[in-house]
Amino acid sequence: MTLNNEKLQVNTDNEHDPSNVIISGIAYIVLLINFILFSIVCCSYFLTQ
Repeated sequence: MTLNNEKLQVNTDNEHDPSNVIISGIAYIVLLINFILFSIVCCSYFLTQ
């Protein structure tokens, strides 16, 4: 129960902190860019084979 309460407290703190939202958004964008670059590299690799 204490762990769940701590997680809920952290979640409410994150919702009120705009910097955490910005950091999570940047992390999501970086992951998306990495996925796109990876797919482009794979496509070019298979096309040159």
